[in-house]
Amino acid sequence: MKNTCKHTKTKNDERVYCFTAPVAVYPYTEENRAAHGNICYDEICCECGATRAVLQNGSHYEFAPWGPSAAELKRREEEKKERAREAAEKLEDAAMQARDAKVVEVTPKREGYSKMVVIKMGGERKAVALYKIKEAAAQKDDGDGLVPFYRAVMRHAQEWERKEEDKYARSY
Repeated sequence: MKNTCKHTKTKNDERVYCFTAPVAVYPYTEENRAAHGNICYDEICCECGATRAVLQNGSHYEFAPWGPSAAELKRREEEKKERAREAAEKLEDAAMQARDAKVVEVTPKREGYSKMVVIKMGGERKAVALYKIKEAAAQKDDGDGLVPFYRAVMRHAQEWERKEEDKYARSY
């Protein structure tokens, strides 16, 4: 989506920092060597929120091209995190499918016992303590596929618990 704002009303960011490098980007803005050497600050458009760097040395200025607003940068970062989370979930689900595993049950915590996760793997049911799965899922991934498997088991166990809580809440 093309921004049609003319950036006529702007304000300066309070943060001022020293000159480190030219900010002009040819062919969008022209370099002004007389502006090099003093201060740099960010200029913000009051209408659309876009920003650009400005170098100032006395009465000499050099402008960077207008860039995305802080809100746009935040939105892009959130989209990037969401894509990474979805990719990790796909990898984790693939690790569970490769082992033919499924979370069947999460037993409630009782006095003197840990919460257990019952996993069905290849026709066999295995009960594993939830704290052990958490420890395994928190390890650094060395590429053997176990850490994504344990993370998937954790996620599926949490989903299973949520479904049980919803079922219990609806019964009352």
